[in-house]
Amino acid sequence: MNIDISDFFMLRDGGFTESFTDIDSALRYYDSDPEVCCARFRKALESILNDVYFLFGHSVKGHIKLDIDNLEDVIPDKFHDDSIILEMHNIRIIGNAYIHRNDNFDRDANKDRYTCYVAMKNIAKWLIECAQLYPEYRREEEARRKEREKKNKRILKILLPVLGIGAAILGGSKIGRNRD
Repeated sequence: MNIDISDFFMLRDGGFTESFTDIDSALRYYDSDPEVCCARFRKALESILNDVYFLFGHSVKGHIKLDIDNLEDVIPDKFHDDSIILEMHNIRIIGNAYIHRNDNFDRDANKDRYTCYVAMKNIAKWLIECAQLYPEYRREEEARRKEREKKNKRILKILLPVLGIGAAILGGSKIGRNRD
């Protein structure tokens, strides 16, 4: 497989420039220093997570931690993909192994850099697809919300007079009992 930054131009062209830049940084070390490459893919994952949170309308400022495990609450069901979450975990695990030097951890940096590359390509493709489809999804969800709201108003228009009559009957019955 040919390793090439052009595989990630879709991120740059889609407005995910920080993620693209971080991936480019990782790939600069692909041949010269596979361990650094893996660590930089871990940093690129953080940029991707930031983009995912932002795309789906979640603030990443303040106390919210960018976390793969929180994505279930961030990504709408329609866009959730377990294989993408697994790819993110793979990059995190591999990257952490090179960031947090652990001599007991036996890794193959040449294999790991390739695993990160393929995982990041899959994640990038998914992110771009989400970015393209999400605006239409939001419009559809908003239309459904408005339709539900209209239905609820129609139901209330029907029920309120009925409830009013029922309340009047109950109120009249109580008044009648008080006279007795």
